[in-house]
Amino acid sequence: MDRDQVTVLSFETYNLATHFEEIEEITSRSEKKMQLNIKLQGYKKDLKDYNLVISRTKNGKTWILKAYDDVNSRLDDQIVGTQAMLGSSNMRGKLRNDAKAWETKLNNLSELIDEIGKCQRTWMYLEPIFASDDIGKTMPNEAAMFKEVDTLWKTTMEGIDESAGILDLIDRDNIHTQFLDANKKLDKI
Repeated sequence: MDRDQVTVLSFETYNLATHFEEIEEITSRSEKKMQLNIKLQGYKKDLKDYNLVISRTKNGKTWILKAYDDVNSRLDDQIVGTQAMLGSSNMRGKLRNDAKAWETKLNNLSELIDEIGKCQRTWMYLEPIFASDDIGKTMPNEAAMFKEVDTLWKTTMEGIDESAGILDLIDRDNIHTQFLDANKKLDKI
């Protein structure tokens, strides 16, 4: 049957009246799947348009990340919403795969933000201490480790200043591993 030529007569010819319940069920599932897709695309657009907030440090040499509560709240809301969507029986095929990939990206981003927050707190505490040349002479190994973390911190913050999009952050090569390593170094220091 050609779509462009559906007529009332074709309903009778193909005996479609006996299949109304089945057609209605298929239409209903399709509509629900479309609504889930629209919601998923809305989540993606929301984060695509979401920028991290940074401010200059007191000495003006670099930046620190602000509004952690807002970032975490937005990520948590999206994670919970995406998981609820995945629980729907209408979530199938490519849409299910897209939603699972989005959930993974959100979880990775949430973990990264946690690592950056941990690094920031410790870095802010240690930065004034290691700014002194005397510490470098008395604790050369710790000073070298701090310098590596300091470089990572400043480079990452410069990148955020240039492109503050939260999704830009997660797409950087090995950034999660770099911050895990930085936090290990800070713990040793």
